[in-house]
Amino acid sequence: MNGRPLARLILTLALLVLGGFALARLRLDYLPQRSFPELTVGLTLGEERDPGEVTREWIEPVESAIRSLGRVRGVAGEVRTDGASLTVRFAPGADPERKAARLDSELARLRTRLPEGSNLWVDPATDQQGDFHALVWLSGVRDDADVRATAEALRAVPGVRDVQTFGARDEEVRAVLAASTPDPWSAAGSVLAEARRSLRVPALGWSRQGDRLRPVVAVAGGNLAGLQIPMNGGAVPLGSLAALHARSQPARAELRFRGRPARALFVWRAHDAAPLALDRALRRRLARLPNGVRGEIGWGEAAPLRGLVLRLVLAGLLASALGAAAGAWLAGRWGALSLGLAVPAVLAAAANAFLLAGVDLNVATLIALAVGAVSLLPLAAFRLTARRGVRAWGWTAFAAAAALPVAVSLGSAELGPRLAEPALALALAVGAGVIAIAMLPLPSPHPWPLSRPLQPSLKSALRDPGTVVLLAATAAYLSLTLFGGVLLPRPGDLRPDQGNLTATLRLPQGTTLDETVRRAVRLEEILGKAEEVERSWIYAVPGMARATAELSPAGRSPAGRRLLATRLLYEASGLGALQISSGLRSSSSQGGSFLDDLEDHAKTDEEATTYRVVLRGADLDAVRAGYDRLLERLASLKVRRHWITGWDEPTIHLVLRPRAGTGPDEAAAIAGRLRRESLPPPSLKLPALLPGGPERSFTAVPAGLPEDADRTIPQLADLLSRPVPVGERTVSPAAALAVAEEAVHPRVARQSGRFVVPVEINILLSREEVRKEKRKDIDRSLRQLALPAACDLELPSLRSEIWNGDRWRLLALGLAVPLLLFALAACRLGSLARGLAALSPLLLGLVAALPLVAARLERIDELTLFALAAALALALPSAAAAAASPTTPGGRLYGSLLRQTPWLLGAAPALVVGLAAPTIGALPGTSAWAVPLRAAAVAGGGSLAASVLLVPALLLAGRRWRERDPERERQRRRPPVWSEPGEPTIEVRSLTKVYGGRFRALSGVSFTLTPGIVGLLGPNGAGKTTLLRVLTGLLEPTRGKVLYRGIAITPDNLAEYRRRIGFLPQEFNAYPGFTAEQFLDHWALERGLSDPQARRAEIERLLAAVGLTEHAGRKVRDYSGGMRQRVGIARALLAAPPILIVDEPTTGLDVESRGRFRQILLEQAGERVVVFSTHIASDVEAAASRI
Repeated sequence: MNGRPLARLILTLALLVLGGFALARLRLDYLPQRSFPELTVGLTLGEERDPGEVTREWIEPVESAIRSLGRVRGVAGEVRTDGASLTVRFAPGADPERKAARLDSELARLRTRLPEGSNLWVDPATDQQGDFHALVWLSGVRDDADVRATAEALRAVPGVRDVQTFGARDEEVRAVLAASTPDPWSAAGSVLAEARRSLRVPALGWSRQGDRLRPVVAVAGGNLAGLQIPMNGGAVPLGSLAALHARSQPARAELRFRGRPARALFVWRAHDAAPLALDRALRRRLARLPNGVRGEIGWGEAAPLRGLVLRLVLAGLLASALGAAAGAWLAGRWGALSLGLAVPAVLAAAANAFLLAGVDLNVATLIALAVGAVSLLPLAAFRLTARRGVRAWGWTAFAAAAALPVAVSLGSAELGPRLAEPALALALAVGAGVIAIAMLPLPSPHPWPLSRPLQPSLKSALRDPGTVVLLAATAAYLSLTLFGGVLLPRPGDLRPDQGNLTATLRLPQGTTLDETVRRAVRLEEILGKAEEVERSWIYAVPGMARATAELSPAGRSPAGRRLLATRLLYEASGLGALQISSGLRSSSSQGGSFLDDLEDHAKTDEEATTYRVVLRGADLDAVRAGYDRLLERLASLKVRRHWITGWDEPTIHLVLRPRAGTGPDEAAAIAGRLRRESLPPPSLKLPALLPGGPERSFTAVPAGLPEDADRTIPQLADLLSRPVPVGERTVSPAAALAVAEEAVHPRVARQSGRFVVPVEINILLSREEVRKEKRKDIDRSLRQLALPAACDLELPSLRSEIWNGDRWRLLALGLAVPLLLFALAACRLGSLARGLAALSPLLLGLVAALPLVAARLERIDELTLFALAAALALALPSAAAAAASPTTPGGRLYGSLLRQTPWLLGAAPALVVGLAAPTIGALPGTSAWAVPLRAAAVAGGGSLAASVLLVPALLLAGRRWRERDPERERQRRRPPVWSEPGEPTIEVRSLTKVYGGRFRALSGVSFTLTPGIVGLLGPNGAGKTTLLRVLTGLLEPTRGKVLYRGIAITPDNLAEYRRRIGFLPQEFNAYPGFTAEQFLDHWALERGLSDPQARRAEIERLLAAVGLTEHAGRKVRDYSGGMRQRVGIARALLAAPPILIVDEPTTGLDVESRGRFRQILLEQAGERVVVFSTHIASDVEAAASRI
């Protein structure tokens, strides 16, 4: 089929059709769905107990059963006074469904010991509520019925798993017992038990509503008034025993938006539902809401996904257009068709490969697909211009892409399976793409153009390869020095809302909803004053409020978010325990981090804004004592309380202990009675009367009890003064029980069988130096803190963040990739040296991307690291093709490169545009994929350019290094003729020196110097000093050359030439603190006179020659101007140089000193070439033999 482009075109079009069907069937989500297998264990108790007691009695048996499951990677959760919740993570490959079923059966015996009203359940992670899809704000709502009707309408949308309503009240059916009812609390319990029994009926079947299956049940006992209640050995209708009435329950939560209460819906998506399809269906349904209700999606997961897909599609079309233009330039119309179809064909082939391999599309795999598709454009262009090496190019590309999954598996188990999925996607895309490119139409032999735009660059690179290599090494060094810190990776987050903030306010247990809302309103006011906050909303339940702030683009940078968080912590310090985190925490039930550790660890940041320690212990009492000591130590260090985010505020529990003389049975009976009377009335959930109606509950209470649940809780004095019947007598609780107060923390984290309390200190100081010093003091003091024996304190290391475990795992991944690529390149080229040369463009591509990463992210994250590794790996085939060029003499390297480089001009622009175009206008805080794509574009384009310019220079430099002759090198550096006897001569040929491209100091100067004194006469500014500096090698001429004894002065022999020159500059400054002897001794060592005796004799001879023997021991600072000039001439004459050059030596000297200096020159001339520069004609006339 090589000569049948039409048949290849038909085959390519068929592939595009199949790819379209495959894309339509692929699952598309924003966040990766693959994660570690997990399940959730939940416990709710019908009563409140100390968390330590809950752990000993219930959680430790559960943890023991979990450990028996095998392949458990971690267990984490929290223990509360009324229950617990644990997340169990298994190793990849484990089946959470089977693990959940096994654990559920092993906990059956434990369930039988649960108190009445308690529940213990086990759910796989896939059976949770689903993925959060959208927050819908409602307006035009008349009453609660409209809210429920809207929620029911949205529940019917296919793909919706659940809809939560906020702002609509539930309904309560309240049975108020008659005042004459004996023992009303016991009677209320009997009413609830009978109601529960009558409503407990089996399901008749199942019905589907949206994507949910609901049981169909027959409501028994619908007439509550006729319900028969056992009483005094008989049965009495409830209607005669109590008055029944329905009422709206007080709100259990409040949602506020734009400063006032609001009504909204949280829509949860089924795990297998497509976000984009669900979003379209949801918007259509919101546009047709009944009763004038209007719904507005405030935040949804579909919007960022839709934006990413649209940007990638447009970028793919643009890359295809550029590819078609390049193909037309390379090979005419068929070339345009072939290169224009390259990206769509690769995408179609990759879609089919994804479908067969079960790889889903998400933000990580989409980036892998984009990088893989556009990075194969050089192969498609190379295929048009070459008939050999295409197969090797393709296999190299696939092997390089396959190196990433191998590196991920070697890097760390914690990186998988989330990072393993995009690595696998890249390998599949490249493998399928290579096959798709092989199917593209291949034009008949075409006279492709030479790379004329690259000819000057190639010639320059090959003419002076050492300079090219030096420039590349310098650029890499500077980039690594200035921006190398970004290569220390940090865990990132893929969620599209990381440019926003969530502030969680926790209040003591027992705080009412009204008090929580009051403090939340104050927090809302603080957020409203912040210029960075565009809008915010607050969700409040008793004891906890969560404020979500959407930030403006200017405030979404990491530094802007840190500054805002610091300001919020300071201004809201009196509201309660405030914790601020990035992202909209209600926006997703799934995290977006690749490295998602279940356990808390101590850490700090480089700016010293946060310092986090973790307190662990197996005994809760020891952990409490250790926490108290920790707070006391921090207080002694003057750490303000609002700086500390730690354990929730403790709740005061009233503990009743039996007095002396009170038996256990009597105490239990009194405690049971007091518990019934002190708790809010228990309730029973009733079936809804109509679909979409309010949730209904049934409550039975004694007469006279307030309707407000908070007001039903009695005062302690009233509770203890009420007589309690115990058997046949009545007992006063105050006389039988003693009251004591105990502070109990309502919840505590539980991780790997230990209690955990993370304590974070926000160092709210302005200057970084002050913060670091404060952090150092805190760290030093806490390391000396004495803790109880049963607990320990984990402290972060202050030495460097490079020791962070997560960072080492990512560094292992980053180092594994180049090692694998080097092995691949060496095998491909059959040479270790050529393999290293093929890696050099990849290094330049990496350092070119570092400034971009540093400007946007401050630190590289996992997705950016992956994108860079993918782009650089797929640039290896281009570098290997250049490294395979012949380096034999005769210009074969230049010709080979000139024939290969058209694919660079054809593919590089499309590659860079295809990766960079989707990121135009995207903000890193809201688009986690923006920086990875930009970095991949810069790295890929830089690597392609370096493949053509740097690799040939390295190859040529390597060939010259291998072919070098050591003897010739030695002769070039030290010409033998310079050491042979003979007269010294200096020849200057056409010497020209231009400063700054304009000022010409010397122009075409030519002359020959032989032994004797040569006077260089001219006015100031005539170029005398410039000529002398060129003669001494201090300046390089613009044109022309200088020869010494017939050998041109070059950079190779310049050092040897300078040893033969004695130079006295115009402004000679001897070291003033030295004597003349010390000064000359120092320079004699520099001239190579190492023998002390010979050096001493030489110094004495020179001092005598210049007439300074009597003054040899004086400091130079005490010399006159003439004496200093004589010291300078003595230094110039050290080691008897054959050339002596003096520049304006008599300037500033008196007549006698000038005469003495001229006499010295005449005496030292002999067989030397003496160049005497001056603007004084009489000096030249008296001393020079030639002017």
